[in-house]
Amino acid sequence: MARAGTGANGRLQVGTTTGDAGVAGALGPRGSRTLGWSVALVATVSPVHVGTVQAGKIIQAIAPIVGGKGGGRPDGARGGGKDATKLAEALTAAADFLSA
Repeated sequence: MARAGTGANGRLQVGTTTGDAGVAGALGPRGSRTLGWSVALVATVSPVHVGTVQAGKIIQAIAPIVGGKGGGRPDGARGGGKDATKLAEALTAAADFLSA
């Protein structure tokens, strides 16, 4: 299931979930108005599913799409990048990763 909305801080937040795993992305200002927007990515996986899918692997697969990098533990990971125009593509790749 994909979701989109604006958080309390005014930043755009979108995400996708499949069962007990989820990936969220948020856009926020990068330093100042002239620098544009940056992307933050977060992935979580329920401990019972880390044998099947790992949050760190998800982030390592999708962060390069937004021009960044990231990683973390099997149950929780984060990353980011500078290409906000590719956030939807990254979340689609995450949904594909989770449904594979």
